[in-house]
Amino acid sequence: MARKKIEDGSKEAVQKQEFGGRILQIRRTFFDDNNRKFAEQIGENEKTLSQICSGDRNGGWAIVQKILDSMPEINANWLLRGEGEMTKSEQHIGDINNSHVVGVNVSNSEINNDHTGAYETLLAIVDKYQEQTDRILNIMERMR
Repeated sequence: MARKKIEDGSKEAVQKQEFGGRILQIRRTFFDDNNRKFAEQIGENEKTLSQICSGDRNGGWAIVQKILDSMPEINANWLLRGEGEMTKSEQHIGDINNSHVVGVNVSNSEINNDHTGAYETLLAIVDKYQEQTDRILNIMERMR
């Protein structure tokens, strides 16, 4: 079956360009615009990613799935629709006032009593998400 040619300026062409722009934004933000590193991270061909970023090729569901699987900090709604923020950093940070951080509950009594188990749990969380924190700081630095 032959592929339908997408006409310049059509809705499909605009969507392809916008999606490619979001892929390019991920590459620039997380991989210092290094296509090879990006391709290695998500397990995709460098040429394919380059063509998607330039708008010469459609991304497809496989690319979306590879990005979301290998980069859980990426907001799927942003990637697919361009809505919201690129990363889910606010969701990953959690609500410290409710003593709920990154999916781990620590009771207020453990925190108030400086309980060793709570301390170790929080330390493990910090260690686990250090790379993500570094990425967020890098994004914030670029925003200046």
